[in-house]
Amino acid sequence: MREKAQVQNVLANLGTLLPDLESVYKDIHSHPELSMQENRTAGIAADRLRAAGYEVTTGIGKTGVVGVLRNGDGPTIMLRADMDALPVREATLLVAFDLGGTFVFALSGATVAVKHKLDLFGVLVLSFAAGNSGGIARDVMIGAHPPGGR
Repeated sequence: MREKAQVQNVLANLGTLLPDLESVYKDIHSHPELSMQENRTAGIAADRLRAAGYEVTTGIGKTGVVGVLRNGDGPTIMLRADMDALPVREATLLVAFDLGGTFVFALSGATVAVKHKLDLFGVLVLSFAAGNSGGIARDVMIGAHPPGGR
């Protein structure tokens, strides 16, 4: 029952997070970075995680970022996000981006966990993967374990 109440509280207050998350979404789409060149985007992830109280490790697989929030006993939960844009040119000359949704989703999870002091997990791990395009992320992130992961 406690979990249901926490989820209802998060959903009821979600609107307060949306303006900031929309701003981040628009910002990273205004500054797309190709695979293994996600330095600015990684900086945004790292800065926001640190500001929220996460232990942050940067440079995983070159530009990857991992944030760890310790919350007592309970399961370890991991959210993973991509950071790179895909270099696709369409006939309309628009460039396609494949980064905003998962990136903002993971940041929102990080924010909600801290803001609402959720006790649904013991450790929350946020992984902002380097080089998602072409399977690079899989190769560079394998073997990289955040401190305290179970």
